[in-house]
Amino acid sequence: MNSSFVLSNDNNNLSSISIKKRDNQIDILRAIALLCIICAHVSPPSLLTQFRSFDVPMMVFLSGVVFIPSWKRNKGGYIQYVSKRFIRIVVPTWIFLFLYYCLERHDIEFVLTTFTFKTGWYVWIMRVFFSMALLSPIVLLFFKINKINNVLLLLFFLLILNEFLGAYIGTLGSGNILVILEMTIPYFVIFTLGSQIGRLNRKTLFILLFLSLLCYLFFALVLYQINGYYVLTNVYKYPPRLYYISYALSCVLLMWIYKNYISILIERLYLNNVLIFIGRHTMWIYFWHIPLVERVALGFYLYNFLVVLLLSCLLTYIQHTIILIISKRLPHNIANYLKIIFDS
Repeated sequence: MNSSFVLSNDNNNLSSISIKKRDNQIDILRAIALLCIICAHVSPPSLLTQFRSFDVPMMVFLSGVVFIPSWKRNKGGYIQYVSKRFIRIVVPTWIFLFLYYCLERHDIEFVLTTFTFKTGWYVWIMRVFFSMALLSPIVLLFFKINKINNVLLLLFFLLILNEFLGAYIGTLGSGNILVILEMTIPYFVIFTLGSQIGRLNRKTLFILLFLSLLCYLFFALVLYQINGYYVLTNVYKYPPRLYYISYALSCVLLMWIYKNYISILIERLYLNNVLIFIGRHTMWIYFWHIPLVERVALGFYLYNFLVVLLLSCLLTYIQHTIILIISKRLPHNIANYLKIIFDS
């Protein structure tokens, strides 16, 4: 996840991808998504709850954006790639959970569901990220389809299929395997779209933005007619349904199209370095915010948000500094694993 890529519109093969240095714009978008996630966990007003309902899809989309360059750097095939993702995603999660349960007592069933990721608790998002790694061969098959329109049609078909699946299993518990499948399909679509984004010209991006927005407005109007009030898309997040996904994709595509302007704005606000740091350490900032958000209760959500964010970033910065100091005294291979696990 340390690079960006350029994909030629003239050649849709993997060979057309050139890897550049890490893209700060991607880190800034990732940081914005994480800020929205933290905001959601401090019980903001309904308006903010609705606005930030693109955060997790944005994180998954950006993981898709950097997937192909990451795959090209991998020389050991599928098994090695999945192993690296296991070390980067699952191992840090288990370490955090071990530390967390040293401080917090929970019944054994809850502990097991979190360690096995059969949960709707905070770490469910790590299950999504690792699932994308497991499904990576399917994403690579999408790249072998010459026409991008065929890929987009297949992704749309998967979303429709997921709607029918949701009608069948909507009442099952969060740990049920079918519910986990229903949680995975929409994010796989978003991840794949991110991986294919370099094949889409600006006109196609605007068409997708328009269709996503149209779909969101259609569902919003229908639900308004049924309920007599505006229904938050977040109501349809667990598992993600088309109403939630269409709104999220509208926001994600809009921010992707105008990421250059967002980056310029952030720089003019002198927030560039801060957001780049957050974007490069999203995992541990996310982990640290969990025990903090459960303890900080200052009454006003904005105060809670600022305190949780500042302390999470501070703890992550201290951790980052310690890892850098320790790494200098260790063999390269061990230091590299240490950075992967504790400094991402």
